[in-house]
Amino acid sequence: MRIERLIAHHVGPFDDLDIAFPECPDPDKAELHIFVGPNGSGKSTILYALAEFFGHSLLADRMRDRDARIVLEYDGHRATLTRLPASVPVHEQLQKDGYNPSRAGERMLLYQNRDHPDHMSLDGPHTTINELRVAADDRSRGPQRPLEFAAFAYSGGRSLSSPPDIIIQEPTGNPLHEAVSFTRTVDSQKLVQWIANTRTKEALAMAKGDSALAEQRGRVIAAVERTISQLVDRTIRFVLCDEPLEVRISQDSVELSLDVLPDGLKSITSWLADLLMRLDRLPWKGQGDILQRSFVCFLDEIDVHMHPAWQRKVLPVVQRLFPNAQIFLSTHSPLVAASVSDAWIHPLTLNDGKASPGKSVPACAGDSYPAILDTLFGVDEWDIETEKLFKRFHELKRLRLAGDNSVHSKLDQLADMLRKRSLEARDIIEHEMRQLMHRLEKAS
Repeated sequence: MRIERLIAHHVGPFDDLDIAFPECPDPDKAELHIFVGPNGSGKSTILYALAEFFGHSLLADRMRDRDARIVLEYDGHRATLTRLPASVPVHEQLQKDGYNPSRAGERMLLYQNRDHPDHMSLDGPHTTINELRVAADDRSRGPQRPLEFAAFAYSGGRSLSSPPDIIIQEPTGNPLHEAVSFTRTVDSQKLVQWIANTRTKEALAMAKGDSALAEQRGRVIAAVERTISQLVDRTIRFVLCDEPLEVRISQDSVELSLDVLPDGLKSITSWLADLLMRLDRLPWKGQGDILQRSFVCFLDEIDVHMHPAWQRKVLPVVQRLFPNAQIFLSTHSPLVAASVSDAWIHPLTLNDGKASPGKSVPACAGDSYPAILDTLFGVDEWDIETEKLFKRFHELKRLRLAGDNSVHSKLDQLADMLRKRSLEARDIIEHEMRQLMHRLEKAS
């Protein structure tokens, strides 16, 4: 499944929203769509609207009136979420399909084939969407047949903690339960239980002398460890301790309780580990590496709690890790927006309480952070002194690129001054200097 377009009417800050999602130009990377804009411009509303089709009612209080609706176009079909049928013919058709007018105030999911726009029904052409919707609301009953795709959603308030008790047993329950709830997706008890169970299976295989089986059983957790290690530039491992029985994280061989981890590490670990756990536990159509599975993921405020250095790395790592995923995310960070290529940035604006989308633009790793701040985030100035230093830096940089070698030492000195202004200024300058060196090497 691939989401192609979202339309919304009278939802949240949008009177009318119509936003298309172009494909990723690189088939070996995940398709990324990045929403940027000021607070209140509708970034979360768009994520909730997209996730609404896969389960949970997240927009009940944001659908402003009886005419409010959201439309999802995917794979040649259209699904509409509305409180009431949009027209009399549709209402008559729904009555034929078993629609009960007494339930008109409830949320309804209508399906429409774009080749036959006059016909809408409650039964969709993509039955897996219905399966995901049912499964997300059911604690025990999971998908009834192997899946071709799935959907997951994580909020900006991601965290992780040590549960009071750990029992070594096979995971139970529906792996899609709360999968698109955003705020309740990560369950520390279930996640830690899964890690403990997997580590126990690995240990039993090793005790039998079967290292190949141990490696196979730990492959998913190993993928989580590798990914987090790449992001934080430290060796990360999940460790099952016996006194007391608990799961800890080893960070460069120093074991830490989950409760005392830095917030940034909790944020990254919680959603990545939960996502891979769910992918591992779901029944899939066909065999293969779970990292190659097709799924849709919604990430609200992906940069929350992250150090600037991690913000620059998270999207490139994720984009390579899940090549067949379609990922929609919101961010307030220019470091995130300027960190990746082969992705799309969708800027949102807010005027007099009304939000509207701007022109979608290709993301380009290497873009100047000040330019990103200005064009996409609407921030066009620092404090006066820092702004003057940056202006002078860019003048010297332009001269250096033009071949004036006499400014080399002055440029380095000014870069050092700006690095000391703030963490953000330091990261911007380091990025600018790497870009300068790259261009000079290319020109030589």
